[in-house]
Formats: sequence, structure tokens, C-alpha cells
Amino acid sequence: MIGVFVTFRYGDNFDEQTIRKIAETARQRFEGMPGLRSKAFTLNAGKREAANFYVWDSEDAAKAFFADQLLERVAGLYSVRPTVEFVQIATLVENTATARRSQDDAQPVVAPDSYDRLRPPARTGELQR
Repeated sequence: MIGVFVTFRYGDNFDEQTIRKIAETARQRFEGMPGLRSKAFTLNAGKREAANFYVWDSEDAAKAFFADQLLERVAGLYSVRPTVEFVQIATLVENTATARRSQDDAQPVVAPDSYDRLRPPARTGELQR
């Protein structure tokens, strides 16, 4: 899996309502997109930033999506050119009902109070916590 941070840094032209409208309108384009596991549209009014975070199944899918032509179009839409940063995802926790259902057969869901049961057994002579 690969993650991608796409960050838009604004000056005085930051408009939270416009950014929210862009996100609401664009959402449908990403639902069910092959190779894309999830996307979050975020904003931080205090820093005058909007950031989108993508989780892709593969680096190839992510890099194919973020072609120069797309970045130019997005820069026009947001009125500022974004920075794009690719990161490796070590592990991902998904708590949606769909994710839990698809994983239920593979591994049981572990409640926080049962973490102690995941600890390996103590060796002879060691105290158990």
C-alpha cells in the first residue's frame, strides 16, 4: 500500500466554504475508483491549508493517477498548485462496517481490554503481568 499527501497552501485567498464545496462535488469521482482504497479531504483553516490523503493499493496505481496533467487541473480547481508526497503505509486500521465484515473471516476483532491475551506467554521464572 502507498499513501499520498496532496497539500494546498493558501495565502489570503483561503476560502473554507469553497474547499468544502470542491470536496463534496469531487467525492463521487473517487467512490469505487479501481486501486484507490480511501481518500480523505481535509482542511485546516488556522494554517490556511487543505490536504487530501489517498490510500492506494499500489505505487503504480498512485503514480499513474498523479500525472502532470491531473496536477494542472487540480491546481486550477483549488486556485493553488499542491505539493504531492508519496509515503509507505506500514499498516492500516479500517473501522468501517464494510472493512470489518471483509476481515471478520480472516482475523477476529480484538477488544482493547483483551490486548493482554495477545502477549506471548511468560517464560519459566518470569512474572506475568
